[in-house]
Amino acid sequence: MRAALLAAMLLAGCGAAGAPGPADAAPPPADAALPPPGDAGAPAADAAADLAPARPPNPTCHAPPHPVLAGLDGLPLHLGETGCFEPGDPTRPLPALVPYRVREALWSDGAEKDRWLALKDGDRLHIERDGDLTVPPGGVLIKTFRDVFSQRRIETRFYVHHEDGQWSGYTYEWNDAGTDATLLDEGSHRKKVGAQEWHLPSRAECNTCHTPAAGYTLGLELPQLDYDERSRLSDLGVFDGPTPTVGLLNEDIRPQSRARAYLHANCSGCHRPGVGNAGTIDLRYSTPLAVTAACDAEPLKGTLGLGADFKIIAPGQPEKSMLVVRMRELASGRMPPVASLKVDEGGLALVTRWISGLTGCD
Repeated sequence: MRAALLAAMLLAGCGAAGAPGPADAAPPPADAALPPPGDAGAPAADAAADLAPARPPNPTCHAPPHPVLAGLDGLPLHLGETGCFEPGDPTRPLPALVPYRVREALWSDGAEKDRWLALKDGDRLHIERDGDLTVPPGGVLIKTFRDVFSQRRIETRFYVHHEDGQWSGYTYEWNDAGTDATLLDEGSHRKKVGAQEWHLPSRAECNTCHTPAAGYTLGLELPQLDYDERSRLSDLGVFDGPTPTVGLLNEDIRPQSRARAYLHANCSGCHRPGVGNAGTIDLRYSTPLAVTAACDAEPLKGTLGLGADFKIIAPGQPEKSMLVVRMRELASGRMPPVASLKVDEGGLALVTRWISGLTGCD
């Protein structure tokens, strides 16, 4: 009965990764004759494609058809039952999970993160004109958070694109021994690792930052992927077409580039056009400072009682900039508003230094 349920749940089944791919095939003998150029059935492009690494089949790590909004509702209780990790050792992802790295990570109270992507067989990421990457229905994004000091696993988050088009987040909390992770219900949760307390977000909190205007995913975009990372994913058949020439996030080391990359990764999911409850500012990396509606602009969300002489970004005056105030705040009014209990001192110093050097909004 449980096996039948799991097949229809979050990530159907938990079997092996499937049949061996092309990489397991025996190589041709060294003295095999090569076909002449243009020979039918063996063009040079096809021969090159045969040498590219194959994306492992993915029979089990899929999103469910519909969101589970409350309780457990039959979702796999343990990480090893999801079909994305080894059933006997959930510290090991199955081969179908494609790892990826981002250039500028979202601040998560200092946690280190491992990221994976799982697509149904035959599916690809669609490359949007701005370099954003759209995950098709059935796709799964997974992120494991580790304490930077002890390397202990804290949580593994699933952000999944349901077959009905909706997106949902689910969290598995790791036990103290680091041997298994258990699904949390819909509420948020706090966990202590060593001296630090962590906030594990609720299912509703996930979509606070993962907005429709941002395409729901955060970090999965070409500007966040190094050129060698793009090439690797392209070789695996992850993209639905050739990767366009899109620049990198934070491609140089100037303070403005670094600070704007930080704001893009940490703030632009909400602070961009199309997100009605986040004011009117646009903190995407590609938006010129003068067009962000943040530089020398009146705060539309108030000043937390600090007075009327504050701006969102006050050029040359970080002490009068609500952007800095909200990054430093830990109570009501903090930005980002969820899943963080600790100020990012490095990010705060970076943004403060950048604003200090501004002489205007050009």
